[in-house]
Amino acid sequence: MRSAFAFAVFVIACLPPPPSHVAAHPPAGRDVYSYSWNVPASAQPAKELTIAVVRPDWARDSSVSAQTHKAFAAGFSSSLAVDLDKILVAKGIKVSGPFPTYDDITYSDKKSADLVLTPTVFLTMSDVKFGAPALVGSGGVADYVERKFSMTLQGFVEFVLVESLSRQKLWVKKLDLDPQQVEGVQAFTATTVTDPTTSQPTRVDIGPPLYRGMEEAIGDAMMRWYPTIAQKAWTYLDTDEMTTLKPQVNEIRERSGALIR
Repeated sequence: MRSAFAFAVFVIACLPPPPSHVAAHPPAGRDVYSYSWNVPASAQPAKELTIAVVRPDWARDSSVSAQTHKAFAAGFSSSLAVDLDKILVAKGIKVSGPFPTYDDITYSDKKSADLVLTPTVFLTMSDVKFGAPALVGSGGVADYVERKFSMTLQGFVEFVLVESLSRQKLWVKKLDLDPQQVEGVQAFTATTVTDPTTSQPTRVDIGPPLYRGMEEAIGDAMMRWYPTIAQKAWTYLDTDEMTTLKPQVNEIRERSGALIR
């Protein structure tokens, strides 16, 4: 009997201690999104044309908007506006802006410009699938909750030139974006709820997001699209074609009594 007890004590003493908790951390998200494109070298002569550039807007029915994905949407709009400005300057066109919106263009800038470039972006998220929430942690401690996702992204970018004072649409080019399959993870805070009588954990509640993986995935997808978007803008913004719009601008202003002499 004594030997059996001694063996039991020996076995318990030899068991490894329970694993200690090593804090796990979710992926780090980006606070700022920026994109860039190298404008082709160009030495085109100056044109008798002035264009005000407005930052790209997000279509109201787009799955992505400045409200739902603030950091990414703002970064993309700001970056593309800067590159559109550079493209027009490289083509010998006088530029003002970029302006946050059309309404932010001052009246004097509208009068001095012939046209306003107002791009719009539309994106859709389809076939969105989520995995089961999974606890991430160690030593019996849940540090956060992780959830995998996958989805298909597609959409278009529309480049529009309007007469600067009347906002009448004169020119439209539309670029369809090839669908992309993306996947990633979302991370959320984990709150362990304990039984007040036993102090034992009873469940883990999912709290606010710690890592917005869907926004990161959209940002990365747009990074892959960006060279195509910028290159197409370079092609679409043809100086000869845009210059042919000048007579229409003058006609619109003559009809409205806003001709600048």
